[in-house]
Amino acid sequence: MKIELIYRIFKKFCSISGISPSFSSDGEDYIISKYFMKFEGGVYIDIGANHPVKHSNTFQLYLTGWSGLCVDPIPIFRRSYKYLRPRDTFVNAGLTSKNHDHRLQFYYYRDYPDNSTFDPRRVEALKAKFGREPSSTQDVKAISVDYLIDGYLKNIKPDLDIQFLNLDTEGLELEIILAFFHKKIFPWMICVEDLGTSIYNLHSSDIHEVMSKNGYEIIAKTFLSSIYFRNEMLPKLPSPFIKELLT
Repeated sequence: MKIELIYRIFKKFCSISGISPSFSSDGEDYIISKYFMKFEGGVYIDIGANHPVKHSNTFQLYLTGWSGLCVDPIPIFRRSYKYLRPRDTFVNAGLTSKNHDHRLQFYYYRDYPDNSTFDPRRVEALKAKFGREPSSTQDVKAISVDYLIDGYLKNIKPDLDIQFLNLDTEGLELEIILAFFHKKIFPWMICVEDLGTSIYNLHSSDIHEVMSKNGYEIIAKTFLSSIYFRNEMLPKLPSPFIKELLT
């Protein structure tokens, strides 16, 4: 039985029971799905994708027919994506803004895999705040944003018009966003983990400043994520919820 059919049955059960299913950590996929409701054939890039279902901001989109690139350096997820999300292309590598491929030191947290990172500053912060230390460190393959675009993305979306970009790289989000913008790729919506920010101090975030300068507006802030949208794309969305935002 295909996972989409299982999900439809599960969703019907939830509807009858008054339960609202979400796969994201903090309900991000509720917001994302409201914007993209009834939008067919969308393409996403999920960087730092981690598990294909648990805490995923793109699995809800996958179940409605979307597909795209899922990038993560943890090799144990390769098989999970093959069986649970076969339409997606899983890229088992880290991502770097540098213009050449190389290897990076990867700090892996076995008990908290979503904390795994390439950023030594994040390692120090996790130790200081939570007493967490990586269970292992290893050199892993890292590919450039250029290679991800030219070697993978152009094969599935030649016009490079991407509807959704999800970024959760434990500290390297800003440099990756800048690399995409440098390549003139401006996804309609971007959900980015912006650690240490809240709705009250968001204006002081470097990520927020870069997003604002490039035509994005903040549409939602969850515990860890900031969600931005290019408002000129609103008329292209068939979602009935968008009518509230159009003047």
